[in-house]
Parts: sequence; C-alpha cells; structure tokens
Amino acid sequence: MKISNLLPGKRDKRWLMYIPLLMILIIFVLSALACGILKISIHSSDLMLFAVLAFLASASICGFSYAGLYIAAVSCLTGLAAGILFMAYVFTQPVQWAGIVGLVSGAQLAFLFFLTGVCAQMLYYLSKKRRRSYGGK
Repeated sequence: MKISNLLPGKRDKRWLMYIPLLMILIIFVLSALACGILKISIHSSDLMLFAVLAFLASASICGFSYAGLYIAAVSCLTGLAAGILFMAYVFTQPVQWAGIVGLVSGAQLAFLFFLTGVCAQMLYYLSKKRRRSYGGK
C-alpha cells in the first residue's frame, strides 16, 4: 500500500483539519525532549513558544499539501524532523542555555529546509512550464 493512497488529495479540506493534530504532535515531541533531555519543568511560556513554532510548522506543511505543492511540503516535513533531531543534539551538549540555543538552532535548520523546498518547488514548475512551451508534456 502506497502512502500517497492514505493521504488526502490536492484541495482536500482534510489537510486543514490536520493542522491542529500535527500541532499537538509537535508540541508533545518538543515538550518530551525538553523534559527528557534537559530535565526541566515546562512552564506556560515554554508551551507558548512551542505552540507558535508548532503552528508555523504544521500550517506550512498542511498548507503546502493542501495546495498540491508536495515538494515543498515534504521538504518542510524533513526540515521539521531534522530541526528536532538537531535540537536534541544541541540539548545534550555542554553549552550555556542549551534549551534556547537548541530551539533557535533547530528552528534555523528547519527554516533552511523550508526555503530549499520552496525553491525546489518553483524550479520544478518552471521546468514543467518550459517543457510545455517546447511542445513536451
């Protein structure tokens, strides 16, 4: 069974319903990392920061998927995973303020993946348009 058969198609409203679910999952993962690795208690300000980051990530992933921009969506999802893994790595390093350094570093890495995905999506459509103008499919 292919994964693409399980996911909704382009312009399907279910993508918009996935935003809060993905947001809750991201908040849970970030909170678990902070509690597990840093051994800190999570306060409301931490949860608010996690919620903002989770909303931006889930809205971009689900929004790109809703629009049918799957290269950008997969790149955002990959960036989210890479950012969280890098964040966990920085959390374990002997630096001052490991929590905020890890959070900022992970967000920067995820943003770089986001930009790469958007650029790759634009190049894909540009090459597709150019092929059509030369009589290709």
